[in-house]
Amino acid sequence: MRLKGDPCLLVTSFVQSCDVVNDSTVRFNLVGPIAYFPALLATPTYFPLDPKNYPADKIVKDVSELSGGTIAGLGPYTLSSFKRDEEAVFRANPNYWGPKPKINTIIIRYFADATTMRLSLQSGELDLAYKTLNPSDIKDLSADPKFTTHVLPGPFIRFLNCETSESVFKDKRLREAVAALINRPEIIQKVFLGQNAPLYSMIPNGMIYHADDFKTAFGDANIAKATSLLTAAGYSKARPLSFDLWYTPSHYGDTEVSLAQVLKNDLEASGMVKVSLKSAEWATYKDQWNKKQMAAFLLGWYPDYVDPDDYTAAFASTEGSKGEGIYFSNPTWDALFQKEEANADPKVREEVFTEIQQMSTDEVPTVPIYQGNLYVFTKPSVKGVTIGPTLIFNYNQLYFAKE
Repeated sequence: MRLKGDPCLLVTSFVQSCDVVNDSTVRFNLVGPIAYFPALLATPTYFPLDPKNYPADKIVKDVSELSGGTIAGLGPYTLSSFKRDEEAVFRANPNYWGPKPKINTIIIRYFADATTMRLSLQSGELDLAYKTLNPSDIKDLSADPKFTTHVLPGPFIRFLNCETSESVFKDKRLREAVAALINRPEIIQKVFLGQNAPLYSMIPNGMIYHADDFKTAFGDANIAKATSLLTAAGYSKARPLSFDLWYTPSHYGDTEVSLAQVLKNDLEASGMVKVSLKSAEWATYKDQWNKKQMAAFLLGWYPDYVDPDDYTAAFASTEGSKGEGIYFSNPTWDALFQKEEANADPKVREEVFTEIQQMSTDEVPTVPIYQGNLYVFTKPSVKGVTIGPTLIFNYNQLYFAKE
């Protein structure tokens, strides 16, 4: 909390102070009632660390700065070496309290592109590969009997953000029109070969309180509704709505260029919208949304904690939306978020999130597009693939089957 590092908001937003009760108990004094605090406690931000190894007065950026030169925690592995953008080497933690991992050493390699990762898997260099493979790679590997395919429902979502305080999208009718023009099934087929799922709420499919309100309100490729909204806002084919649509070409994988192009085609289908595609690498991209320099831009979200609050308040509350470049602010919404946050009653929370999802189709601070599935490919001998809801890979569950 004192160091104010990158994930500190997940603590400082909820925790006022901490007390050591005894050798095995810590008390968290919260800033107020937090219905989903147990979900927060299960995230890496709250993992306990040994003060003998980790300094309390600075953020460690290199393993060599640590006592003993290794990252050691309470988990089944310790990080013995790390080369940024190249590889991380984990070795079984001899002090782990639980069952010893069946695989003593795990080497994680990082790849600059999906094609190289696929070739490394096919050549036998890798035992396992996952995340940001190209749709064509996924299709081919899924049909290859030399590999086992694991398809896991992903909590990862993609959506379109609009800057709502100063840009042309200050007019909510234009945000609604954009929502109506997007053709999700077309995007899923053309860009992802049917491997992901269309999303009609910021709360993912399969999560508690999810409702397909964007499908009910807008459908897909609803040119008639978009035309009505754009006309009411003063636009026409002779005077189209013109704006830049931003994307970042590397951060979300090789498909991002295709996604932006198909989305541009969807938005221009009415003849009343003119889109110019613009791109920036991730560091610049983040800087630009913080400076309100992008009126419309693609973004993605992996959950910080598994609760509908993390998929809604982060984008539609006054404070949360600032951090995502949306700058949406409405006291009614803020009051609803405060209500669900403070109340553990499932009926109350269901009522709130039902209302929030319905309100989202009117104000449209964000436009949900799709939800990603997670594909993991392994050699047939690799067993025990287990990934948690927040995409933490449980490497200690992996093992090699006897041939």
